Amino acid sequence: MYFPNVFGDKQSTLIEDVKIRALKIADEIINKNDNQEDINFYENNIIKATQRADFKKIVNFDKSCNTLVNSVSTEVNTDPFSMSVMQFYQLLEDLKKRNSKLKTNK
Repeated sequence: MYFPNVFGDKQSTLIEDVKIRALKIADEIINKNDNQEDINFYENNIIKATQRADFKKIVNFDKSCNTLVNSVSTEVNTDPFSMSVMQFYQLLEDLKKRNSKLKTNK
């Protein structure tokens, strides 16, 4: 959920957990406070969040975008940033089919 404060959800977001964990580590280093329990708590939350299906979808989408932007945009002669979502996925599917045909023809 992107707006937990608005909807009353007490579960923190991944970015909040990363930020708080970093601040606790910095507090340990700078002020010599013992924050190990808090650090472990936020670290566990981060690990759980990265194992959720929605996080994996985001990572896969990001990898797909990088593939298009870095290696395919010159081949297709299209700017992936100006494409609609449907165009993006259609192009991605077309490229997968083309690559699978190239692999089978070798």
